[in-house]
Amino acid sequence: MEELSALFKFLSGIFGVVIAYLTYLTYRRSTKIKELEDEIYHLKRINLQITSKVNPESDRRLISEAGKTIQIMGINALAPLHHCREELIDFLKNKKGSIQILLLDPSKEWFQKRAGKEGDIVGRLKSEWIASIKIIKDISQIAEDHGKIELKLYNTEPTRALLIIDASEQEPYKSRMLINYYPLSPGTRGYEGGQFLAERSLIRDQDSFERNLSYFSNLWAKSRSIDVNEINGE
Repeated sequence: MEELSALFKFLSGIFGVVIAYLTYLTYRRSTKIKELEDEIYHLKRINLQITSKVNPESDRRLISEAGKTIQIMGINALAPLHHCREELIDFLKNKKGSIQILLLDPSKEWFQKRAGKEGDIVGRLKSEWIASIKIIKDISQIAEDHGKIELKLYNTEPTRALLIIDASEQEPYKSRMLINYYPLSPGTRGYEGGQFLAERSLIRDQDSFERNLSYFSNLWAKSRSIDVNEINGE
């Protein structure tokens, strides 16, 4: 009986070691898969940079072609708001669509850090942010109640600007986005990063599109809602 008990303990020990080793292998495998996924994403991003460089009029054309929804994210999003003011008004008045705008919170440390990274010593970023708020107010007042504008402020490191149209549509050919990854070099404005078009209907772009859409959606969900009319612009 004692021999059987000893054998049982020995086998239990061996079994425990095997389980631990298999658990370790599973962890290594999952880690390796994650590393490969990240590498594939990086390579796809490089491919996107090579094949999908867009022209400066792309934001205007994209907004003009939007059917139901427009989502805008940036530090201050001044470029699309200023450049596409008339198209945004037309979208709200004639298509009665909805616009979600996600801006970096100027009262938080990340805004100050970004200003420092861009070498902004005169308050340029904050002035651009104020200009964006005034443009949003202008668009909202002209469009009246024909459409819907939602504004939120996020508080995390800004890494990209996004302009997304019709992401909620079932037809993937309608869903497109402009992606502007901010450059890493100090003293460089975010606007100077490469801007690329991603189309949900293209296999080449699907991974990048879904990742950036999830990024926007997750950040939107945890960001602070604000009434644009309550901002005094100072």
